[in-house]
Amino acid sequence: MFLSACSNSNSLSTILYIRSIVEIICLLVPSILVIICAFQLFKIVTDKDMDNSKRIIRSIFFKTLAAVAIFFVPTIVGLLGRVTDTGSIYESSCWEKANSTTIAMYQEAEKAEDEAEDAKKKAEADKAQAERDAIEKSREKYRKENEKKAEEEKQKQYDGEQEQGQESVGQPSGTAARLIEVAQKELGVSGRPNKYTYEYGSIGGYSYPWCATFVWWCTKQAGIYPNIISQKTAAVVVYKEYFTQKGQYKVPSQHGGNYTPKMGDLIIFDWGGNAGGGGHIGIVKSVSGGMVHTIEGNSSDSVREKSYSINSPVIIGYGVWE
Repeated sequence: MFLSACSNSNSLSTILYIRSIVEIICLLVPSILVIICAFQLFKIVTDKDMDNSKRIIRSIFFKTLAAVAIFFVPTIVGLLGRVTDTGSIYESSCWEKANSTTIAMYQEAEKAEDEAEDAKKKAEADKAQAERDAIEKSREKYRKENEKKAEEEKQKQYDGEQEQGQESVGQPSGTAARLIEVAQKELGVSGRPNKYTYEYGSIGGYSYPWCATFVWWCTKQAGIYPNIISQKTAAVVVYKEYFTQKGQYKVPSQHGGNYTPKMGDLIIFDWGGNAGGGGHIGIVKSVSGGMVHTIEGNSSDSVREKSYSINSPVIIGYGVWE
């Protein structure tokens, strides 16, 4: 039934509001009727007409009955609620439950239910996120395993070529591609100190200019170091001297030579255009349309791709592998 179903704070608040209005009416109307009856009694005393007095007495009688009936309406409603509330006849009906204490109790219960529901939803969401994280972790592990296998295959191929008696200064098939692949993955790394300077070692600290250190790190990852470059070479001038001693330092036409660069070469710069110097180094990624495209470390303190005219005077030479 409706009364026994009133078990939430909103329903009880509405009933409490209605009950308050009814109680005010049930007090106000009987009071007005009593006042009217008092005036009528006074009129009987002053009125000598018996017939009129009898009518007034009857009116007073009915008004009194009405006042009593109206006054006891809340009580009657409460009793009817108890009788009709067959599911909980010994408990208060909704009419009687509608008080501030009961409403506060239901509000607390509803709040607890909402919090329990929120906690359940959060637990489900956390579980779903944990499952997604586990899947992603598994994918990452699988990806790393595949990358490791690919690197191992490349190294096996390189080692096999070395065993076949290839010149130690010669560039094995695929070495240039491996060098570019390694450098390409480092694009965007910035700041100093960084992983390249930390791995190379301190030179009075770890925040020194790191273009040559970046090249050293890339050649090491590509398998060129230590198989071809047998010592740490973290200075541009050391690279220039190394390739010069091997007869593999090539000069471009703008500085009196005739060499055209190719992918995988090390490109050496001197910003003053001094052919005998060397102040910066990078890796040739490609050559096309009269432009040489590079990947360089410590370019504005980051690993970046750059492009230059193949005849730029700041390009003073190339270190080539064969």
